[in-house]
Amino acid sequence: MEENNKVSSMTKDELKDLLMETLAEFNVNKFIPERDKHFEGVAKPFISQEIKTSEQRMMNYTDKQTGVLKGELVSPLKKEDEKLEKVTEKLGDKKVFNTKDVGEIKSIKVFAKVA
Repeated sequence: MEENNKVSSMTKDELKDLLMETLAEFNVNKFIPERDKHFEGVAKPFISQEIKTSEQRMMNYTDKQTGVLKGELVSPLKKEDEKLEKVTEKLGDKKVFNTKDVGEIKSIKVFAKVA
């Protein structure tokens, strides 16, 4: 009963301060420990799995895009390599390049020739 009289005689600011104190105490003593237990037991494994899944999707996408870019680069490079080889042969045939020059140019291989 004395507690009721004490509360009824408090000012609005005093009641507000008491409420804030009570909520802070509840938060520290009850809510935060329970939240942490929940996080450790349920949320943490779920979040860890989601992070692993996201990383895997990102790596797959990156690998795929890298493959696409390699393909886009390889084809034009092969064509340029073939053009250079033909030009070298023609200039060698016309004696613009001597045999040694032709050999040096042909020794520079961008792609290995498949028989």
